[in-house]
Amino acid sequence: MATITLNIPADKIQLIIDSFCNTQGYQEEIEGEGGEMIPNPETKAQFSKRMVIKYVKGIVLMEERRLYQLELDKFTSTELNIT
Repeated sequence: MATITLNIPADKIQLIIDSFCNTQGYQEEIEGEGGEMIPNPETKAQFSKRMVIKYVKGIVLMEERRLYQLELDKFTSTELNIT
């Protein structure tokens, strides 16, 4: 498995984490099993990493769909010869 590494200056890491959390919906507290609000067990850094992974997966899925659609269009326009 390949690894992607991001080199972020130490003085910018908190800004980046906070930016992901603020724009992607991180919640400091979440609803517990009993309906009470509890501290979120997922840290802001963990959440940010999960959002980066989700973004990359989403880009790959969009590209796979695009390529599939190109093949489907090619098939339907040449193989069926419907006029």
